[in-house]
Amino acid sequence: GPLGAPEPPRTTRSAAARADATVALLSVPGPHVFPEAMDALDAGLNVMIFSDNVPLGQEIALKEAAARRGLIVMGPDCGTAVVGGAGLGFANAVRPGPVGMVAASGTGAQQLMCLLDAAGAGVSHVLGVGGRDLSPEVSGRSALSALAAL
Repeated sequence: GPLGAPEPPRTTRSAAARADATVALLSVPGPHVFPEAMDALDAGLNVMIFSDNVPLGQEIALKEAAARRGLIVMGPDCGTAVVGGAGLGFANAVRPGPVGMVAASGTGAQQLMCLLDAAGAGVSHVLGVGGRDLSPEVSGRSALSALAAL
């Protein structure tokens, strides 16, 4: 790299190889999500897709590919998650604790996290599944995987 700096990673898989990561957070235009998400799944990572406008067929294919690997795809259009107490996206900073949840609404998840925090409880995981996951077409694929993971 320039001035002796290491070359930056150029793919999701090469970035994952440099880190002790379990989740890849993707925020690219919707039509470009599929290959990046597949790269992350192939690297053994769970995927949080912040992007929207991912074609429905690609969302279903990604969630099926994740399930075959024992992984989870959160999203598309997932802006909030907490994994092992670490907030991703727009997650509020709340105390760690024993509560895990699966949510299709990031705003609803954040409200519940804040209420739990105010009551003295905390969260370990908040797994967002995106707004379409509970639709008849997607059939709750990520919700079922996320519930099993908790």
